[in-house]
Amino acid sequence: MLPSGFRGRRPNRVDRRAGTVAIVLLVVGTAFATPLAPHLVAALADSARVGAQMLAAAASTLSEGSGPAAGTAEACSVGSGGAATCGPSANGSTGWSTVSGPAPPARELSTMAYDAADGYVVLFGGCGRVCAMNDTWTFANGVWTNVTGTTGPTPPGRSDAAMTYFDDAPSTTYVLMFGGLNPTGFLQDTWGFAGGHWKKILAGGAGHAVPAGRFGAALTYDNATHDAVLFGGGGYYKLKTYLNDTWTFDGAYWTIDPTNASPAPRINAAIGYDPSLATVVLFGGLLTTGFGHDTWELAANGTWVKLVRTVFPSARGGAVFAWDPALGGLFLFGGLSQYGFLNDSWEFNGKWVPLSAPGAPPQRTWAASTFDPATGSLLVFGGWNLSRIYGDVWSYGNLSNATDRTTALAGAAPNRNVTALLVPIPALALSARATRHVRRA
Repeated sequence: MLPSGFRGRRPNRVDRRAGTVAIVLLVVGTAFATPLAPHLVAALADSARVGAQMLAAAASTLSEGSGPAAGTAEACSVGSGGAATCGPSANGSTGWSTVSGPAPPARELSTMAYDAADGYVVLFGGCGRVCAMNDTWTFANGVWTNVTGTTGPTPPGRSDAAMTYFDDAPSTTYVLMFGGLNPTGFLQDTWGFAGGHWKKILAGGAGHAVPAGRFGAALTYDNATHDAVLFGGGGYYKLKTYLNDTWTFDGAYWTIDPTNASPAPRINAAIGYDPSLATVVLFGGLLTTGFGHDTWELAANGTWVKLVRTVFPSARGGAVFAWDPALGGLFLFGGLSQYGFLNDSWEFNGKWVPLSAPGAPPQRTWAASTFDPATGSLLVFGGWNLSRIYGDVWSYGNLSNATDRTTALAGAAPNRNVTALLVPIPALALSARATRHVRRA
C-alpha cells in the first residue's frame, strides 16, 4: 500500500515501456572507427589548407566517435593548430556555461531529476568525501538548498541509484528512486519524493515482486504507457551479475516484462524517453565484453528493437542522457570509454548527430543530470575523472541566457581529499563482496 500523500494506480496496462538517466563503470571495451565519407573528402579538396586542417581534426575525432557524421556534410569551424569542430550547431548560439554560486559538496554517482509538481530539481546521495551519502538538495531559481533533515524519513545513503520523475498527473506525481549500492550491499527499495518529503513506497521482499537489488540500472518514465521502466544494472539475480531484465512500475507495484529480445546485460547504460518519437531509447553501457555503442528502442509491443545506424557515438558508459525540448532530441554527453574519459556531445532524434558544443565541461563520467524547464537548459552536476571528483554545475542551452561563462571549477574536490571511490570490478563475479571500495591516497 502506498503511504499517505502518494496516490498510486493500477491501470489497464498498455504495451510499451522504458527508462531515463544512467551512469557507468570501469573495464576494457572494444573500439570502432567510422571511415570518412568519400564525398566529404572530395568537397574538402577545394581548399587545401582548410581541408587539411579539417581532415586532420576529423581523423583524430573520428577515432573517438566525435567527428562529422559519415556520409553527411556538416558545418565546420576551423580553429588554430589544425583543430576543427563540426556539427549542426558549430556556428550557433547553443553551448555550455557554468552555473555560479554555492553548490552541493563534490560527488560522483549521485541521482538527479526535475520535480515538475514542486518546480525544482532534486539531487540525492552519491560518493564524495564519504560514500555513500544520503543528503537531499533542491535547485530552483539558480540556488541550491540543502533540505536534508526536513524531508521526513530519509532513504539510506547510496550511490549509483536510479531516478526519474513519475508523472502520471494528476493521480501520481513524484520523483521516483530505486536501488543503488552502499556498504550493506545492493539495495532494492523504492522511494518517492514529493512536497519536500521522502516516502518509502516498497521495500525489498515486501510480499510483492520487486527487482533484485542492483546499482547502475537505467530508469526513465514512459509517457506513452504512464509507467516507469527499469533496465539492467549490476547485482545478483538468477546467477547473473550483469543484468538485462526489464521492469515496469505503475505507481504502486513493479512488474517484470517477459521480453524475449532484450539488449545484452549491462551496467550504467544511457536511457531516456523521446516524446517526439514516443519511445524509450537505450544506448551503450558497460557490457561483459566491454563498453557498448549499440542503440535500442522499446517497441509498442513491449519488446526491445536494436536500431542500426551508420553514425553513432563511440562506445561508452556513465554518460549523461536526457531529453532536451529546446534541442528537440535526447542529449548525450561525456562518459567513460576504452580510451579514457569523454566530453563530447551528441543528439539523438531518430538518428545520431554530433554536436559542436562550445565551452564543454572537462571530461568526466558518473555525473548527474536533468533538464531544468525553469532555465530552459540541461543541468549537469559533479562526476569523476582520474584527477578529481567534481562539484561544479554546468548548463547546456542558449548562451544568451547564460549568466556565467567562466571555466573555474569551484567546488571540485582534489584527489587527495577523496577518501573512497566506488569501483565495480567487472572482471570478477559481481557480488556485494566483489564490488569494493578502493581507498585512494
